[in-house]
Amino acid sequence: MSTAVSTEAQTPSAGSPAIAVRDLRFRYPGGADVLHIPEFHLQRGQHAFLYGPSGSGKTTLLGLVAGVLEVQQGSLHVLGADLGALNAARRDAFRASNLGYIFQMFNLIAYLSVEENIMLPCQVSPERRRRLNGADLREEARRLARHLGLGDYLHRNVLQLSVGQQQRVAAARAMIGAPSLLIADEPTSALDYDHRGRFLDLLFERCDATGATLLFVSHDQTLMGRFQTQVALSDINRAAPQPTQPPSAPNGQAG
Repeated sequence: MSTAVSTEAQTPSAGSPAIAVRDLRFRYPGGADVLHIPEFHLQRGQHAFLYGPSGSGKTTLLGLVAGVLEVQQGSLHVLGADLGALNAARRDAFRASNLGYIFQMFNLIAYLSVEENIMLPCQVSPERRRRLNGADLREEARRLARHLGLGDYLHRNVLQLSVGQQQRVAAARAMIGAPSLLIADEPTSALDYDHRGRFLDLLFERCDATGATLLFVSHDQTLMGRFQTQVALSDINRAAPQPTQPPSAPNGQAG
C-alpha cells in the first residue's frame, strides 16, 4: 500500500505572505485564551526569530501554523492556504507537502534508522520528492547527514543516538525535499557550540537556496542577531502575560 498523501488543496498561493494572521484566538479546554493575536505577517523568504518565556504560547502558535492544531477563531493563512477552512486530513496533507517541522521532542520513528528517518518526508509526499529535481533520495539524505555530523550513523537506529544527535536527525528530516516553510521549535537546545553553528549555517543555506521561509523559536537570545526579523511573542499576543512593572513610588518620590 502506498504511503503517499493526496496533493489536493496543497498548492501554495504565489505572492501571498508565508504567514498571515488576523484576530487569531486559541484556548485549551477549560482554560482562558493562550493566544490572541490581532495581526501578524511574515513575508516569504524571511528568517524570523520568535522568542518569549515558557508558557507564553510559542509552541501553540507553531502548532496552529503547522496545522497540527485546529483554528478556533480568527484567520490563519499559511502560504496562501486558509488553514481554518481545511479539515484535519487536508491540513496533514498540506503540512506533508509544504512544511518542514523540527519538533521540540523530535518525533522520530523509533524503529527506523537515521537514513530512513531523514528520507521519510519524500517517501510520504510526492511533491517533496519532486523537489529533489531528479537527485537520488538516498544520496540527498546522506548529504544532509554529513553536513550535520551524522555521516557515521546512517544505519543506526535513532534510539542508539544521543539527544543532540537525534535533534540533528530531526533537522535533516525537516529540510529534505525543499519545504516552502521551515518551522523550528527550540532546535538548538541540545546542541553544543560547534554543532549549533554548523546547524544554523546549514539551515540558512538551505532556506536561501530554495527561497524557503524560516520561523525559528528559541529561548537562546544569543542567536537572535543572526536573523533578519526578531519577534517577541508578547508584542503580538494580547493573551501573553505582560512583564510586571515596578510600582511607582508614592507622590512621585524615589523609594
